[in-house]
Amino acid sequence: MSTEQTDWQRMRALFEQALELPPAERAAFLETRCAGQPELRAEVEALLAADTQASAQSPELVALAPALLQALADDQRRTDDARLTGMRAGAWRLLREIGRGGMGTVYLAERDDGAYAQQAAVKLLRADWPGSEMDRRLEAERQILAGLDHPGIARLLDGGNTDDGRPFLVLDYVDGLPIGRWCDERRLAVAERIRLFLQVCAAVAHAHRCLIVHRDLKPSNILVTTDGQVKLLDFGIAKLLQGVGDASTQTMRSFTPEYAAPEQVSGAPITTGVDVHALGLLLYELLTGKRAFGQTDSTPAAYEQAILHDQALAPSRAAVEGSDAPERAARCQLTPAALASRLRGDLDAIVAKALRKEPEQRYASVEALADDLHRHLALEPVQARRGAWRYRSGRFLRRHALAAGFATLALLAVLAGSAFSLWQASIARAERDRAQTALVTAEAVTNFLTQLLAKATPDAGKGKDLSVREALDLAATDLDKKFTEQPHVRARIQMLLGNVYTILGAYEKAEVQLRAGLEVIVKLHGESSMEVTDALSLLANNLRMQGALDEANEVITRAHAIATKAIGANAEQTLWLLSDVGLNAYERGQYNEAATAFAAALDGMRKLPDANPRAIANVLHNHAAALTRAERYEDAEAAHLESLAIRRRLFTDPHTNIATGLHQLGVTKAAQKQYAEAARYFNEARAQYLILVGPEHENVLIEDLALARLEVDQGHFDVAVPLLQALLLRHQKLLGDDHEDTASCAVELADALQHSGQQQAAQALITPPSRCWKRPIPKATTRWPAPCACNWRWKRTAASSPARSPNASPACCCAATARRIPGCARRRRWRLNARTANQPVSRMRRA
Repeated sequence: MSTEQTDWQRMRALFEQALELPPAERAAFLETRCAGQPELRAEVEALLAADTQASAQSPELVALAPALLQALADDQRRTDDARLTGMRAGAWRLLREIGRGGMGTVYLAERDDGAYAQQAAVKLLRADWPGSEMDRRLEAERQILAGLDHPGIARLLDGGNTDDGRPFLVLDYVDGLPIGRWCDERRLAVAERIRLFLQVCAAVAHAHRCLIVHRDLKPSNILVTTDGQVKLLDFGIAKLLQGVGDASTQTMRSFTPEYAAPEQVSGAPITTGVDVHALGLLLYELLTGKRAFGQTDSTPAAYEQAILHDQALAPSRAAVEGSDAPERAARCQLTPAALASRLRGDLDAIVAKALRKEPEQRYASVEALADDLHRHLALEPVQARRGAWRYRSGRFLRRHALAAGFATLALLAVLAGSAFSLWQASIARAERDRAQTALVTAEAVTNFLTQLLAKATPDAGKGKDLSVREALDLAATDLDKKFTEQPHVRARIQMLLGNVYTILGAYEKAEVQLRAGLEVIVKLHGESSMEVTDALSLLANNLRMQGALDEANEVITRAHAIATKAIGANAEQTLWLLSDVGLNAYERGQYNEAATAFAAALDGMRKLPDANPRAIANVLHNHAAALTRAERYEDAEAAHLESLAIRRRLFTDPHTNIATGLHQLGVTKAAQKQYAEAARYFNEARAQYLILVGPEHENVLIEDLALARLEVDQGHFDVAVPLLQALLLRHQKLLGDDHEDTASCAVELADALQHSGQQQAAQALITPPSRCWKRPIPKATTRWPAPCACNWRWKRTAASSPARSPNASPACCCAATARRIPGCARRRRWRLNARTANQPVSRMRRA
């Protein structure tokens, strides 16, 4: 074989690997790596001999050798490209080279038989492989690709032989970028990178279920399209766990050294653990911006030695090492210190487990790796850290059934997210000399919260478990005696406690903490500082939840005005505050004003250089809700569909964000009396929740109640009454008689009973001796819990009123009132899942 016909990239790699070995070991190395390819071995041996001679005679030539080899390879590539461009491969004409892999070269091609227009990727197999080996590998890849059908894997379209006998495969052409570059160009945050990585996991897991190990996962083999869809490429060296492919793996060691697993380097048996290790390397690179092993200029042999013997630096440490650390962190919209803090803990442990040297010590499957990442995103304990001391408080909360079970979830979300996010926001705005103060503050807050959890132990509670609210009350009392010399720490903790109290529904206690924290922040930073806007936003949310909508509007408008003056109307934080202004207008029933504010915020967010797709989806969701209330249904539906499409690109079904979007589409359809379509969306949302949380969960009850309401709205009372009776029993069993959602379900049942002529039964349902019906009326009539508002509405309806009719009965009045109160049906969902898409968008951006 002539030099021109040799794959110079492979020759160079083998040459460099052999150079790393002692001369006595090179022959055995080439015997293994060039098995069945005597011409390739002869070429490498000639290069080694020339290197030995040149080393003795001309050290300068030795230094130039790598550059000369690369120049030869580049020249050969240009020659091949020119010769093959325009050539036909079956019905396809080659346009240009777009990549090279272990089996050959990939070209962009277009269909050229006149049947229809289509572009595809044509893989031409290497001409230098022996015929039997080529046939074996081609047949293996054909079988592998033919058996894979997944949206995250490029499809096999065609195959055959060129006129000169070269086998080829035709696959989907993916117009996208390598996953790392796609993330960096969009400056995706850590959580968004993880969600994109989970798409990769889903595709690899599908391959494993088909008994296929990819064996060459790396950024260049994982493209992301413009709409955020991951596509896995190049199964050229994949292995079928059963059947074809085993023979070739015994004679060939084809893999990319930078992304190989130890067992690939050592020649041990190949299992799915190889792909788990490669995914660990990929996740490391996505999170830190650098490879786990070696440098970009390391030789293949150096990579192999590192993979076999070295331990990767923890991602949190890699985030701050090197002169390029600020640049890498900036791609995640963080400073190096903030990125290190974000990675420390769960993500360090998850990556370390995926990268264990022993396959049996890694995650047992790709699904297990993905599950741990889902748990991390949900702020739940991860398996990779099982038993770690930092998780003692989490195990305690699982071991003791605290009174506020769902509130505990909300608290954990805030404990895990708020301290970090407040510190991160401070670092982002502060000068370098203030970053240390922010770090001290974050550490002090963390210590305080650890002590807070300790107060919930039976010992501290004098033999009984304390509820989360009781522990918060003790913490608030202790705070009066602490941090008198650290007002910045005191203020942060007050804002944190106020936020948690708000989530738990203790609005007055929350307001006390928030106002106290705001007062300190104003003294520290001034009336017009951006720190004040954070505090004002939390206070506005609390007032909004209490029903003090006029005061909440004044507070959030003030925050927006401060931000507009300080950082400009088009800054991201200013746009978020504008979205909060829209949220407050929505709660006040000013739906057109709310829609205008959301639209302006959306317009600005879309124009940001690092536009956040999740943020855009959230504001679109709120915009659509306002448009629905304003009866602008066509625009509302378009906004909902766009929001849902973005969420489906960001998250993998099933997901609470997707389920929420489906539910709200159902609401919009129901408002238009398109009941069949509404039912379809409610059922889709319900199906997602069944997978996510199981049948006995409040979110499932919400979807079931929405479906029952459709029957009432259509006048199908004979169907609605038994549905609602069964549903009320489920509410009572799951949530209790005193829960506001239980009372809301009773209102719907009373409405159906009234319309079916059962007035006495209807009236009995809406006047039970329940605390939920006897709550004091809050500050404003547009923010009451539904049962309170309904009961008040009925009491104001005089028995002798001439307006009394079937539609003015107690049940009908209550049901109509409940549906007209802005937001009353959503408040529980926001509180229940405070760390998910179901919370108000104003809170989501801080999680």
